[in-house]
Amino acid sequence: MYQSFEYKKSERDAYLVNVHGDHAELLKVNPTKGCSQHILLTAPVEVIRLSLRNLIDQQGYKLCNYIDLSLRPLVD
Repeated sequence: MYQSFEYKKSERDAYLVNVHGDHAELLKVNPTKGCSQHILLTAPVEVIRLSLRNLIDQQGYKLCNYIDLSLRPLVD
């Protein structure tokens, strides 16, 4: 089983997080177009959590209550 989250800064700037057990993927996406911006980090969950702290605290990304339907193909 996996979980997915979206952290958004603007309508065209977001990150999609897919958590699979003890590892996760952090994918930079454009929710407006529903496409990846080809920046992908696959690492243990602890490393992804540190990256998310940086995105939230320093770069202003916010956790969304939902994942845009356009990103559905990118959610594993």
